[in-house]
Amino acid sequence: MSKDVAVWFDGISKADVETLDLLAEDINATVDETVKSVVKGKIIIGKALNSARELIKGDAEFGQWRKEKTNIQSKTEAHYCMTIATKFGTSSKLLKNTSWSALRELTHAPKELIALLEEKAAETGTGPSVSEARAAVTESRPDTSSGTPDRPPAPPVIAAQQKFDVNAIIAHKFDRRTMWFKENMKKVKDWSTNPAEWGYIYLGLDPEPSRPMNPMTLLFVYQGHKAWAQKNNMDMETLKLLKEAHDVIEIDIAKFYNA
Repeated sequence: MSKDVAVWFDGISKADVETLDLLAEDINATVDETVKSVVKGKIIIGKALNSARELIKGDAEFGQWRKEKTNIQSKTEAHYCMTIATKFGTSSKLLKNTSWSALRELTHAPKELIALLEEKAAETGTGPSVSEARAAVTESRPDTSSGTPDRPPAPPVIAAQQKFDVNAIIAHKFDRRTMWFKENMKKVKDWSTNPAEWGYIYLGLDPEPSRPMNPMTLLFVYQGHKAWAQKNNMDMETLKLLKEAHDVIEIDIAKFYNA
């Protein structure tokens, strides 16, 4: 090994190395317990939110109650808590051995994949990492890209009563998201309770962030999308849609910064 390369145990006694190993074990055990505690707590929150949703007639009214009466201010986080509590409520081994971030990736996984991962978690005592969960979900999706080579796969349609899965739309690549918005913009605007909500979703952002976005961050997000659109020769309608999304979010966050 080159003398120029420093190693963490250089100059440390064997006894101290053993002590450090024990400290690392304590840290890792605490991290594992913390991860499990977070998941358990959010499942409890999700079940409570689901119970409350059954008692409130509409989405807007439920959102109002949630924001006024609870500390769950983000619609996206509430959605994940409720969805995961429902989808993984009986998957005990998977819940005990998988991080919250990985479970979020699995919210769109088919039942067959969940059953397979549950079986694997029971055998190995470990759940999938975030990257493994994302890859597994991607691989489980049917190939819908046949036909015209340069046309992206069709995104999901809006369900009855103008509801749609916000997280599924945000998870789409930008070209798919653009095609989806061009086809469903009127329904999205009618569904939204906040005039800027569609803009956040279109730019792949949380439509109800826990705190307002910094204006410079918004600008960077917008410019990044615009540069990608221009590089990939997307039409003027897309550039116009991007600018409109930026503008409605800018107005929305200005309410906070100018208050």
